[in-house]
Amino acid sequence: MAFIIHRMIGKVIYQYEVTSYRDENGKKKSKHICLGHYDSTGAFIPSRKRLAEKAETETTAKHDNENKATQDIEETSFDSQARTIAKAKGLKNEVFDPKITALAIPTLPRYEHSLSLHEEGDAHLKLLNISTTELKFENGQMFISGSLKPISTVELVQDLQTREGIEHIDIPLLNVYYSIILKRFYEKGNIPETLNTVATIYLPDLAEALGLGRKNLHKSDIQSIINSTRKFTNIIGVFHFTQNGKPRESYFPVMNFEGYDAQTNTISFYSPYLNYIIEVIYNASVRKNKKGIPQLKKDGLPILNPSHSYLVKPEIYKERNIAAVINVLIIITVIEQAGNNTPHISAKTIVDRNENLKLRLENDSSHASRLLKRVFSKTWELLRDKTRLTEYYDGIVLPDPSDIRNIPIYSQLYKHTFTFPHNGKRNPQKDSTQ
Repeated sequence: MAFIIHRMIGKVIYQYEVTSYRDENGKKKSKHICLGHYDSTGAFIPSRKRLAEKAETETTAKHDNENKATQDIEETSFDSQARTIAKAKGLKNEVFDPKITALAIPTLPRYEHSLSLHEEGDAHLKLLNISTTELKFENGQMFISGSLKPISTVELVQDLQTREGIEHIDIPLLNVYYSIILKRFYEKGNIPETLNTVATIYLPDLAEALGLGRKNLHKSDIQSIINSTRKFTNIIGVFHFTQNGKPRESYFPVMNFEGYDAQTNTISFYSPYLNYIIEVIYNASVRKNKKGIPQLKKDGLPILNPSHSYLVKPEIYKERNIAAVINVLIIITVIEQAGNNTPHISAKTIVDRNENLKLRLENDSSHASRLLKRVFSKTWELLRDKTRLTEYYDGIVLPDPSDIRNIPIYSQLYKHTFTFPHNGKRNPQKDSTQ
């Protein structure tokens, strides 16, 4: 059995994974593996060996089924109920349970944009003009295949980063995948090694979790999920940290698409970035005393500070107005971070953090008023219908979708501030997978 412990050596706190076993004489022993340490800011820094192991796992990901997926879709009938989860369970990879009751939205201030294309904080996403399958990742560095020189930050921004196609990136689906992996991580006892696993998901179960229905699942629904998932192979996750007093960046592919299996009706992928950021946020949420030492429960597990919100219903994925869904995620984060204080956010801040909406406004400013009306009116509807804000925040006042005063004017975004007054949060949710 493996579990996590923390030790202070000198003034540095180290994290170890401890595995208990018995030797050939039946004597109980334990093996300690150092996973990393906490820096002066409390951020967790993985050990070099740990990073190398992650990189090795990433580079072994296979993509042989990518071109085959579309062909399989065309040859498969989704009206039939012949395929069952029993077939999926016979796969080599473990089948993940996609049933979640809420999206897990990161709310720690340094990592609140970790699932966003908005470049702020210690972690965020970048859209590239090439697939990550054409790149090599090693120890947090990124290489053009065949090159021994890592890609610099300047080269990344000038040559590889793009904004073209941002509006077609399905951020809500990525959040669903993150929530599924996070749920499994907690269910497996918060052991980091459980993250180094290819995620295989039975698509009818995923469709049901997304509110798409199960009985009348069509080829178009499956194809849409697959297409959106494959687009994530053009995204990298960027993690900022300090090493030897200097700012550094690590890069990870967001998605290695393993393919669609028509025989078992499953989709498989491996996400180095989602796995890594889950571990980083988990370690950052460990509660520490004044000396910086992690506080532990009686069972030896660390006490965790809240790190996610669980107020958005997963069926929000059905909403095709992605810009409005992203607005909801942004606003939920602000409300949860404010606690019992009155949360507020300007229209300009919302637009700045919503790369989908910002790009569309820049590309078609002549129709900005119509776009803002469509996105913000839908935002206020979704806050009411697809979140649990009114269940958890006593008397919270949400903007009326039909009131024109709640639709910002493009030329005066900085003047329009939205507030969400309430009488306090009741039945606070614990930081766990729901």
